[in-house]
Amino acid sequence: MTAFEYQNILTPIMIQKFESLEVINEWRAFRGRNHQYSPRVNVAIGPFNIAPTSNKTEEYNQFFFTKNI
Repeated sequence: MTAFEYQNILTPIMIQKFESLEVINEWRAFRGRNHQYSPRVNVAIGPFNIAPTSNKTEEYNQFFFTKNI
């Protein structure tokens, strides 16, 4: 099984498991920023903190606390 095939199996499962969060297949952290190293994550589960001025730390903490992860 290739990584691409595995991602296509895993993504719908993660969407169902983390229904209140955004799940993206082949997510790039710095899309649109030229000359910025931006590895692609096979499957990413949000919330995504992609704006330099916004901070979603509290949202992350609350999610993981309530889900007991």
